Amino acid sequence: MTNTDTTYNPNQYPYPRPELDRAKWPAGPWDTESDTKVWKHEASGYRCSIIRSHGGHLCGYVGVQDTHPWYGKDYGYYNDSPDEQIQVHGGLTYASHTEKGEEPPDIWWFGFDCTHSFDVTPTFALQPLSTTATYRTMEYVTAEVESLAEQMHTIQQHPPTPAPKVETPTPDDDTYNGWTTRSTWALAFHLDNNEGDYTYWRERATDNYQAAEDLAHDSEEPHREADIRGHATGILATEIEQWLDGLYDTIEIAATSREPSYGVSREAWNLLKDVGFDTSTTAINYHEIARHWVDEVAEEAGQ
Repeated sequence: MTNTDTTYNPNQYPYPRPELDRAKWPAGPWDTESDTKVWKHEASGYRCSIIRSHGGHLCGYVGVQDTHPWYGKDYGYYNDSPDEQIQVHGGLTYASHTEKGEEPPDIWWFGFDCTHSFDVTPTFALQPLSTTATYRTMEYVTAEVESLAEQMHTIQQHPPTPAPKVETPTPDDDTYNGWTTRSTWALAFHLDNNEGDYTYWRERATDNYQAAEDLAHDSEEPHREADIRGHATGILATEIEQWLDGLYDTIEIAATSREPSYGVSREAWNLLKDVGFDTSTTAINYHEIARHWVDEVAEEAGQ
């Protein structure tokens, strides 16, 4: 296994490495790690790579050529997909040609990321929602990439025979890490740990709280702080539910078309994968999540 991460070459990776602002991260094991790594899997010759993403977490990839039966395939969305047959950290979350580079697009990459609800990322290392979440080191991700390459090599040598998938609904847990259900916790975790979502929903919580407060002050009826928070929470809960319903609708279209780029980002796919795709067995307490946000902005406002 040859590590060439000290001489970064974008042609050896599925996409260009992002610009990182390490100054905003607290001290941690990532301080002594590199941001990229590339090598060849010894048995198969597959190209293996690791890239550190914007949040500071690591993502692992294995590239195969057109001789592999899964070359050009998406990683999920349908029965007997690669994600259904591969065991790797958090499941597969990426499948694509090399995005940029001078070489022909003859490499098809499969990959995974380490920004699930059970992972710690440098960006949000000081406020993980789970006490059991762990940062996935370069050593850990390297081992997972090697495992992925081994499994991909086995698939190439012995292509599996597609079999009908039997769906077995799994009831949601009653409680999880202080939240009413695991799905509620997983959604709250994603919203808190994705920078874009965190900023957006903080703003929505603030706007709804201020609107409820203005409405109460304009009214001649007596009002309590609990009523203001309750009004803002109800509106925000509806907004979050409608937003998630939109993601579910997009996933259904992608599942039908089997197109990985059909309006579904890797972050959205990862979120729904953790929260649960089957809405009939996924119990999400939107009111609980909304109240978490509203209480936070109200307390910061000194109420």
